[in-house]
Amino acid sequence: MLRRVGDCPKSIIWGGRASLPAKGESNVLLKAVATALALWLLFLSFALFVILQTEVLVIDIYKKPQQKHIYLPIPILLLRVALSLSPPGQKEKIRSNLAINPNSLKILSEKLAECPDTSFFRMEKPGQNIFIRKHGRNLHIDAESRSENVHIRIPLIAASKAFAMLTESPTEKW
Repeated sequence: MLRRVGDCPKSIIWGGRASLPAKGESNVLLKAVATALALWLLFLSFALFVILQTEVLVIDIYKKPQQKHIYLPIPILLLRVALSLSPPGQKEKIRSNLAINPNSLKILSEKLAECPDTSFFRMEKPGQNIFIRKHGRNLHIDAESRSENVHIRIPLIAASKAFAMLTESPTEKW
């Protein structure tokens, strides 16, 4: 004998359950989800706070003909973590690829951070401009041409700490 849906008991409609979950069961699940979400948001807030407290290296490239824009903010904290987690021998490889001794770069960036805001280099030609200047706690390098614009902002104090990591021995920690 066939029945209409309205004539069937709730246990058949709900897949064998006679009713929805009890009030206490759904509250426990809701509390667990809310707690997990709150912890995740707390972790994200803390991570964002730590990243924002550290300085950020910014590379901004705009290619004019293709109208492509690349904006790359790199927290110096990530650079320092990557250096500290690098495999043995990697720091020596980086040091050998640098044209200048990392200790000299460390001292240079510390001294630049102490000096007042100023322009270090300016070249203006038709269709080409290059500016290197210190503003605030950052070194700005701006290059503009007919085909692209490149802007780089280097935080000097954070960069000196990263260079210091390259000069320390593998047993030292930051």
